[in-house]
Amino acid sequence: MLRASKFFREQDRNGNGSLQYKELHHVVNDTLGVEMSLKECRKLFLEIDDNGNGTISEREFCEWYVDYVEES
Repeated sequence: MLRASKFFREQDRNGNGSLQYKELHHVVNDTLGVEMSLKECRKLFLEIDDNGNGTISEREFCEWYVDYVEES
């Protein structure tokens, strides 16, 4: 989980403690190297955003990262 938290903070470009849609799109496509359309990324964003507030918190991101990225 520490690796996921560190990665989250590196990707939180504006430093506000959460990821917006465009930041997630950058993470997936540019950083992780997974080609994902805007539509696919939007769907992923909504899945990760558990509380539906329109941003991805560090906790939400880390849970997704550990479940889907580290297991791959």
